[in-house]
Amino acid sequence: MKLQTMTIVILATILSSCAPVLQHSVIPTPSPIDAIAPTLASTSTATTTLGLSPTSTTKATAHPVLETGLPPSSTITPNATQAAQQEDIKNVIQAYFEIRYQLLSVSPPADIQQDVFGKLMSSRDDAKDFLTTETAKLAVERKWYELNKLRYAKYEYSLKYTDISFDATAQMATVSLHEYFEIICEKTMDNNSQNPSACAIGELTHEIVLHNENNQWKIISDTYWDSWWRQFRKPGLSTNEILQNINAKETSVTAHVNSLLPIAAPETEFSCNLSADDSSHPYERNDAVTYAQTHALPENYNLYYPSYDDQTYGDCTNFVSQAVYEDGNASMSIPEPLPARTTDGQLQWYLLNGMQRASAWNHVVPLYDFLVSPAVWNEGPEGCEMTYDNDEQLAERLSQIQAGDIIQYDWDGIGGWDHSVIVVGSDENGIVQVASHSPNSQQLAYNWTAYENIRLIHIERSDGMPPVKTFIAVAGDDENTRDCDGDFLGNEVYLGKCDDGESIISGFRFTDIQIPYGATIKYAYITFSVDGTYTSPISLKIYGDASGNSESFSTSNPLAARPTTSASSAVTWDVTEQWDLTKNLAGGESQFSFTTPQLASVLQEIVNQDGWVSGNSLSIIIKDNGSTTHRRVIAWERAESDAELFPARLVVAYEGGISIPTATPTPTATPTSTPTSTPSPTPVPTETPVPTNTPGVEPTSPPSWWAPAENVLMKDEPDQKREAFSELLSQIRDQILKSSPKGNAYIEMIYQHAPEIMTLLSKDENLRHQVKDLALEIQPLLESVVSSESEYKKPRLEKIWIKKAILVLDDVRKQASPSLSAEIDWWKKYLPSFAGKTGKEIWEMLPKR
Repeated sequence: MKLQTMTIVILATILSSCAPVLQHSVIPTPSPIDAIAPTLASTSTATTTLGLSPTSTTKATAHPVLETGLPPSSTITPNATQAAQQEDIKNVIQAYFEIRYQLLSVSPPADIQQDVFGKLMSSRDDAKDFLTTETAKLAVERKWYELNKLRYAKYEYSLKYTDISFDATAQMATVSLHEYFEIICEKTMDNNSQNPSACAIGELTHEIVLHNENNQWKIISDTYWDSWWRQFRKPGLSTNEILQNINAKETSVTAHVNSLLPIAAPETEFSCNLSADDSSHPYERNDAVTYAQTHALPENYNLYYPSYDDQTYGDCTNFVSQAVYEDGNASMSIPEPLPARTTDGQLQWYLLNGMQRASAWNHVVPLYDFLVSPAVWNEGPEGCEMTYDNDEQLAERLSQIQAGDIIQYDWDGIGGWDHSVIVVGSDENGIVQVASHSPNSQQLAYNWTAYENIRLIHIERSDGMPPVKTFIAVAGDDENTRDCDGDFLGNEVYLGKCDDGESIISGFRFTDIQIPYGATIKYAYITFSVDGTYTSPISLKIYGDASGNSESFSTSNPLAARPTTSASSAVTWDVTEQWDLTKNLAGGESQFSFTTPQLASVLQEIVNQDGWVSGNSLSIIIKDNGSTTHRRVIAWERAESDAELFPARLVVAYEGGISIPTATPTPTATPTSTPTSTPSPTPVPTETPVPTNTPGVEPTSPPSWWAPAENVLMKDEPDQKREAFSELLSQIRDQILKSSPKGNAYIEMIYQHAPEIMTLLSKDENLRHQVKDLALEIQPLLESVVSSESEYKKPRLEKIWIKKAILVLDDVRKQASPSLSAEIDWWKKYLPSFAGKTGKEIWEMLPKR
């Protein structure tokens, strides 16, 4: 398949999105281990790292992020000497990590001694305390891996430094970094030495404290909170108690050699035997898995949600709930009335913002209680525990568990459940694989570390109809009648009254609302990212646009002139809480996001309007209700340029309704709001006919006109280069796009517009060279989609590519037909939001065509 058009510019972004990506290049650097850690140099043997040729010395990989320097220290701005010391610190840390990986590999040192880290460790008492506990923990971990054939046969890791802060007086340094890893263990290597699967892909966050002793940096401690670390460093335990627990665990591990249970063949498919419920809908378990693996690692966190990774309780259950809700398509279960903002969780299962959420959303035991009590709630995911009485029954249950189900762990067996993970599949041995936060894993064997107890939770369905959850999607769909301050127009939406006394009307238009006519609205809320700080109260009245299909805000159909829904259905919103623009990741204390009161009455009147059908657009209109000042919420334009900000989001649950087949299509949202007359179609040259959709023809089959068009873009390139590029795009089409109906729809879109674009490129050499140069520039991004290299080495989409693409699109549009112009406008709205995104994130962001 050829994408020799401006469609290459557009779809190169899309095509790169069809595989999970850890978007950072990894470069091998020599390990300083022989010079710094002679205790290992004499006993360790070479370990092959993924993607590198075997050498006589183990090669570690270094994450290249922040190669030009680290963020300024929170203690002292690094001077020239400290900047040089950063490299010394990195070398010490690199050697420390290499020792750790060698200890857990198939060819580790003969024994783990107290001086295993040698000259890397400080001689201070607090360092000795850390080392005693850490080496004991590593000994248990190593034994566990040995017994279960989980030692590292191959590994690759990278270190992404986020901060090095210095305390010059105390001669101390604190280093924050992310450790990324991909590991092949001996079990999978034994099963398939040619193409072994990864046993673990994930990330750990470390805080390493060092002390400068005689001009050499030495490690005092390392805090990193993996499952083993959490287990042996429970809050409140003394060092002696920790060591006693470790010794007990080692005895337990030795006694349970076959802890990775052999998978039994299930007699029947597991079912919770829930009672019939016509209002329920399927749980989209595979999509929940996609969400989990996409957002498992820190650089891909969904920043819409607060993080609860406070290093004590963790973010695990919040992460699982996100996957079940966002892409698993389970409805939230929200109490009525909505509780006031508080740092404490409430009943049911929901998160609207960091201060209005249920305990079950982000705590292990309440989530279990919610899921296994489906009769209690009338909305949300429903399931049951997959009980077992012995190891044989557990093996059968593990063979029945499905992707998207949940496993919970009890780390120490002394009471209480500690950890939730989501099942993402199983390996070639049938061992269940999970994804998690705290620690962060895209893929991990379900009992990669030792747990005292586990329980399995099967999610069978979601009560209620599929939820509606949608953000403002384009510029112009969030507007106000007055920008009080006159600065940065469009970046914020004003609410209330300007200081000169003029009241403000604000509008928020949401498109493609999948609610049938006459449905009963159970709940409806809008959540805003706020722009603060604001302390003065405002009073607002919330209405709907009294239309069965709300049009875009425009000069011909302005916001202020819109008829509204009735006063009887309007909702009063008295905003008295302080608003602060703080990071959403502040979790329970976040003042970042705020949610309206319940808007069910407003939406009820809208979906009862004549002309309303599923898929139409609706607008919420907010008017001043006697305010003396104003506040601002984040608009689409500002959110589009800041990954930590979001435009308004509508969340709705409903039941019932009438499906009307003769639906009025929702107008296509475009940034240009003023209607224009339809121009005459630009004729397509006869030598390149526009393809037609012939019934019965597979949409992904190249049409007959395709072959002559293949060489238009690369006609002045050498044959070998032209053929390689053609083969690459064919691989993307056949291996990626053809694998889903969504991908086939994009292929059909290419076929529809390609003839016209081929003609334009043939006639305009300057335009052709622009497109070709950009296509070759993004070729590595395309190659990464179908490559088998480590995920760490795959690139992100660069902003400069998007800027170039938009310039090219503008040039194409000047000569394009109306249908192609509309397609270009559609892409221009989406492209800026892809900057810096992983491929899989981009694919998720794109709608079905």
